[in-house]
Amino acid sequence: MALWGDLDNINVNSSGLYGPPTGTASTIMFDYGTGICTGAAGISSWGRTGFAATGDTIRFGIKDESGVYYGDANIISIANSESLTIGSTIGLSGADVSGVATQYSISQVPKYTITNPKYSEDNMYNREAPSAKTFHVGYAHTNAGIGVSIIPVAKRGRKDWEPVKVGDYVLNGSDQHKILGLGTATIESEQGFRVGLSTLYFDTTNTPGIHNNSRISIVGVTSWAPKSISAVASTYVTLGSTMPSAVSIGDILLIETNDVISLASTIGTAIGTNDKVQFQRFVGGFDRYVYGVSTDGVNASADGSYEVGAGWVGVTTYIDNAHQLRVKKEILVAMSGITTGNIPVYDSEPGPFKPPA
Repeated sequence: MALWGDLDNINVNSSGLYGPPTGTASTIMFDYGTGICTGAAGISSWGRTGFAATGDTIRFGIKDESGVYYGDANIISIANSESLTIGSTIGLSGADVSGVATQYSISQVPKYTITNPKYSEDNMYNREAPSAKTFHVGYAHTNAGIGVSIIPVAKRGRKDWEPVKVGDYVLNGSDQHKILGLGTATIESEQGFRVGLSTLYFDTTNTPGIHNNSRISIVGVTSWAPKSISAVASTYVTLGSTMPSAVSIGDILLIETNDVISLASTIGTAIGTNDKVQFQRFVGGFDRYVYGVSTDGVNASADGSYEVGAGWVGVTTYIDNAHQLRVKKEILVAMSGITTGNIPVYDSEPGPFKPPA
């Protein structure tokens, strides 16, 4: 029996997965105690020409950002078109697969990788999730109420956010909020205004941290060069000069000042003046997976961090302490002619292991 083959797409359907046609339901049942996997009547077709065969690998679940992947196992026998038995379960996560793995695929990935713990989905050996670490503490220079997505932390001095980057997180209570902007924030105009006025109306309690000399403009309107704010009231701001063009209700106003940070979501815990603000970054974690890489995959990944040659390739991904995704590749079997189709397809960014959104 061959130790590997050249197929990473055995009987895939239009969705790139082995299983039912699009729009129909099916599950595979797996018993950890017996190693028996039960397919769906009229769909699994195991043991038939062009379908799963003894010696192939069954990959439970789907390894992408939206799916759940349980790991790989070698098929050691097929009783009939709806029943097969796997060998070692060391490659599986240990999570319950009964009735939940609607999606699965069949591959001819090298057999020795299935019993190699470093490619297992069991987190005793592999697949550690990244964790958030507090790497910097700033201080609020004014209050921010519940429900705002802008927080008042200045860039310079004792209350700075100088080491922080877009994509890091603010820890508010027990919730993490992704940072979208440093020194910038947006808010909708609540009224329309004609040319020549110098007052913009919006609830400034939703923009804590703006002040005289903050600058404001309209997103997408090139005739609106950023204008300095000369006064801030509770429901409006006054500009240092008149508006060069009309403002409509719902226009997005861009605020620029080194005293605010904008978030992807609203905070659930109020922040007081001089309160500590913790900044976190996801680091660590790792994941390994064996991909079938075709000539198309080689071309698609060229010049990127996933660039590699054709064959069966072990890929390790992790996040470093600068929040950067790192990729290491090892060609396990160099060969051309691999036919792919299973998900994930190897391209410029095949893996699901990324910093959290």
